[in-house]
Amino acid sequence: MSYLYLDTTHILRTGLLSKKFEWLGFFENEKLKASSRIHGEIFEILRSNGLDIKEIERIIYIAGPGSYTGMRLSEGMAQIFKWQGIETNSLYHFEIPLLMNIKKGYWFSEAFKGEYFCYSWDGEQNQNKLIDRESFLDLLKSIDIKECYSNNATGLKVDYVFNSTNDLIINAPEQILKRVVDEKWNRSVMYYRTEEKEFNVQKT
Repeated sequence: MSYLYLDTTHILRTGLLSKKFEWLGFFENEKLKASSRIHGEIFEILRSNGLDIKEIERIIYIAGPGSYTGMRLSEGMAQIFKWQGIETNSLYHFEIPLLMNIKKGYWFSEAFKGEYFCYSWDGEQNQNKLIDRESFLDLLKSIDIKECYSNNATGLKVDYVFNSTNDLIINAPEQILKRVVDEKWNRSVMYYRTEEKEFNVQKT
């Protein structure tokens, strides 16, 4: 039995893990929209390892933060697997450094619409917020870039290269994902903004 890993927060990432939390395969697809490739990527990673979907014991997916469209895709896939009796677990991207016992830092992602998602932690204190680009650039001037992380380390349109939480999860799946499974993490999907703000829906 194996575990399937899904991440649609930025680009489509699919992975296959052994029960010892060793990667059997890991794919990244930047060329096409995740919605047009996710089924094909899952099929391909299973086929290349000689597996059938029925042999997947568990789905581990990133529950955000992300855009409404991207997160609905991974949430929808998780629901389909649940209907098939397959266990699911989930975590947030900004929790990955904490699972690596990194005690202090910042996690950033471009939230589109001229905004950036910022999560910061320092011991027991943490906070998340959306900030505009000017505030984002000002913040970068006042903090140590070595403490900065992102799921898109080179795509934030700045002169800095942040630590990649994708690299952390690729390099240390046992340390990160085993705890998520053992402690039965199931995070609610986190969007950058509410549905009303995302689609400019006016309440009547």
